[in-house]
Amino acid sequence: MPAAATNEDDSSKVGAATNEDEATKAVLESLGGLPPTSFLAPSSDLSQQLRTAVKTIFDTGMSNLHAAKNAASNAASGGGKKGAARLMKSQSLAPERKLPGLFVDGFDSEQIWCQLDLALAPTLPASGGG
Repeated sequence: MPAAATNEDDSSKVGAATNEDEATKAVLESLGGLPPTSFLAPSSDLSQQLRTAVKTIFDTGMSNLHAAKNAASNAASGGGKKGAARLMKSQSLAPERKLPGLFVDGFDSEQIWCQLDLALAPTLPASGGG
């Protein structure tokens, strides 16, 4: 009986991931038809579209990372040394969630960059320092 519940949970996660992937695809397609010169002049409409794109891509990516981390953790729980190695690798790939998502409404570009830095710093390799 518990296995059936797990399969239902997995299928709902797959459905959610598909919806997120479709949303990401739609956002990117809306920006893909723009001529490169449209990015040279300030535009509040384009700015809002880009903020939405960044939020959608970030939120989808973090959701996918955490789903992969959870799947690896579940697989590793009974996998001995090999499972422990997978678990350690999955934990290094997906940082703990410090934000529930990317906040863009009412935030300027510097504030959005700070959120990205906060969320992604643990996953980025440290600089050699020149």
